[in-house]
This record gives sequence, structure tokens and C-alpha cells, in this order.
Amino acid sequence: MVVVTAVSIALLAYTGLQGRFSDLYLSVRGGAPLSDHVAVVPIDDEALYLWDPAEPSPEVTPRALLATLVATLDEAGARVVVLDTLLTEPAPGDDALQAAAAAHGAVLAAERVVRGDPSVAAFSAGPSPGLAAIHGAPANLQAEEGRLFSDALLVRRVPLVHRSSHARLGGAWPLGMVGGEQDEHRIAPALPLAAAWLFRARERDPSATVATLEAELARACAVRDSGRLRCDASTKNLGLPPTPRPLHAPLDLNLRGREGREGAAGQGLATVPAARLLRLSAQQAIAAELGAHLPLDLPADVRAALADRVVLVGRVDAGGAGRDDRFVTAYGWPLLRRADMSGLRIQAQAVDLLLSGHHLRLVGRPWTWLLGIALAAGVSLSWRRLSDARHAALWLGVCALVAAGGVLIFSWTDGLALELDLPLALALVALLLVHLRGWASLDAP
Repeated sequence: MVVVTAVSIALLAYTGLQGRFSDLYLSVRGGAPLSDHVAVVPIDDEALYLWDPAEPSPEVTPRALLATLVATLDEAGARVVVLDTLLTEPAPGDDALQAAAAAHGAVLAAERVVRGDPSVAAFSAGPSPGLAAIHGAPANLQAEEGRLFSDALLVRRVPLVHRSSHARLGGAWPLGMVGGEQDEHRIAPALPLAAAWLFRARERDPSATVATLEAELARACAVRDSGRLRCDASTKNLGLPPTPRPLHAPLDLNLRGREGREGAAGQGLATVPAARLLRLSAQQAIAAELGAHLPLDLPADVRAALADRVVLVGRVDAGGAGRDDRFVTAYGWPLLRRADMSGLRIQAQAVDLLLSGHHLRLVGRPWTWLLGIALAAGVSLSWRRLSDARHAALWLGVCALVAAGGVLIFSWTDGLALELDLPLALALVALLLVHLRGWASLDAP
């Protein structure tokens, strides 16, 4: 009975993990070290209310608000600004946002890739033609469906490159192409890759743009092997730390901690709320209305949090666009029930991983098969030498130690993940079978 109960619990845990022990490792490890290259500026309910009390939850993020934030980040010395929001359609305030982005010189915005017929390239829409100073990059997360406990999307990885047809639209998406441009078979860096590359590139050349990266990807990546995208270049060729998988494969996320609690000491990503930046810029605007042209006075802690970093700006409010931009991650384990992390934080952690190189490394299946066969053989060979109770206790303890060892290895190496689903399943099935065989022999006449 103890064996049956233990195997049932193990199967339930495996189902909750959906076959990925790395989810358990991330959840148990907690916060892990971050680089000092990434910061976030969340636009929450307070910021939207400060901007316009009459409409505190707009469906479309006000472009003039984004323009103010970009100008403030430029003054703070942010090296790259990422707007994690779609700017596909023209909107009031585009002129101010275009001017602020042009003054900064390294502003990216999110694109959404829409997949239709799998035999043709997906379709993406970049920033509208009135925002030519902003470079768009696909921001889709590699989402899996949480099939058992939730219908929310579970995010474990992000793509690094996308192949799509691309349009810069002049009207409502995807119609109104008058005045727009369209490119076929565009191979583009995803938002985290574009941001990380631009950060390093502007360290060497302050005038660098993502266009150089796109040209490199066009040379190094091609569609072959039954329509699949393949890249000869790697992140190492692009001046970033190498990734465990090829450039054309999604990047497994070695998340650095729960939302707002990333980092080994729980300090989280460097965060400056948009509301605080708006208050600081408002002081300058009030002075200008009174005829006094004062420089923007940013406190030292704000400059320290934003200067020479990739700064991601996005909605995290409870309503409007923010409601749809939250995802389930490994930190929802064991039930994976609720959307626990904003897309802004996931994108920021992906950029941090590309710059720091602290990637998730999954051990190949041959090694896990060998471990599973060794455990199952041990279970079978030791059965006759021990009493049923001692045999069951021994091997249940061994399975628990193997799982604990996987957690320790992951924590010590910061990302080496032994996917123990197969070895532990083989061991527990072997344990159940030998004990069922013993019970059957006892019942035989």
C-alpha cells in the first residue's frame, strides 16, 4: 500500500509539472543573480491616473505618455529603450513620440507575429510610418497551454528569431495599407535579442541600429529542410554569450525569480515606476509654463537605476491592455493556476539572460535513459535481498534523493537541468511491478 500511494503521489507531481523538472528547480531555487544591465519602468494604475484622471485605464497607451517617458529615460542616460507595447496604428501623440525616439536614437517597440497558413510566412506589423525612429521587433512569447489545471498560457521559452511578412501600416491593422510598406520573408530578431544586441553594439558604436543585426541575420539564416528556418550564426557570432541551443531554436528561460523578487538577495530587477518619472517630468513642465526653462532634475538613485541600461517600459495595470499581458510561469508550480508574471518582466529577464549568459542547460535524453535503466535495474536486483518494507523504503528514499540531487545541481550550476521524469518514472514503475509480483506470489495457492 505504501508503494502504491507513493507512486500515485509521484504521478500526480509529474502531471503537475507537465513533465518538466526544470519548473520544480526554478521554483525551489528562488531568486538568482542578475546582471546590472537591465531595468524596468512599469506603467501601472497610478501612472495612468496621474497622466489622465478622466481616463485612468485607456485601452491604448497614450503616445504622449510614452514620449514623456522616453525623453526622461534619455535624460537619465538609458542606452536602449524598449517599449513593450504595440504601436501599429497611428494615434494622437505620435509626433511627440517620434521626436523623443529620434532624439534618443535607440528605441525599440513590440511587434506581434500572427500565424495563419503554416506553409507561408507569418505576418507581423511594425510601428506605424509616423514612428520611423522606432524599430519594431517581434515580442511573441513561446507559450504552451496549461492543459491540466489552467487554461492560461504557460511560458517556458522565448524565440530568438522570427520569419514573417512585415508591414508598416498606414491605417487599421491589417487593412489600410495605403501609405504603408510591406516586406516578404523578413527574418527579424525577437525583441529580447534585438535589445541585448543593440545594448552591446552601442557600447562600441553609439550610432548602431538594429538594421545591422537584421542584415546579419538575413545572411546567416535561411528557410530550408521542409520550410524550417535555420541559422548558421549563433549568439556568440553576434557578440553575445553563447546559448545552449541554436539561434533558430527558442531560448529556454532560466528565470531569475518571481515577479519583483528576482535576484539572489530578492532585490528584483532595477525598477523605477513610471509614476515617479512622470512626477519628476511634471516639475519641469510646470516650470516651463511659468516661463522658467529648467533642466530635468533626476535624483541620483533614479540615474543609477537607469543609466547605461536596457530599460523596458510597459503596462502592468489591472485593466485594459495590462490584463492580457500576464502569463503563467514555473513559479505557479505545483498547480500552475494563475498568471503570475507580466510580459514586461519576462521580456526583461530574457534580455538579462542574453547579456549575462546564465542559460538553462537541459541534459540530453541518453543520460537520463542510462540513469533510469540503472535505477530500475537496482530496484529489480535488490528485491529478493530485502524485506518488502525495507526495499520499498530504500528505493523511495533513493528516488527522493535523486530529485533533491537534481535541485542541488541546478542551484550550484545556475542552470544545469536534469530532467528526471524518465529515470524516476522507470524506477517507480519497476518498484511497483516487483512488489505486485511479490504480492501475487503470496496469494498463489
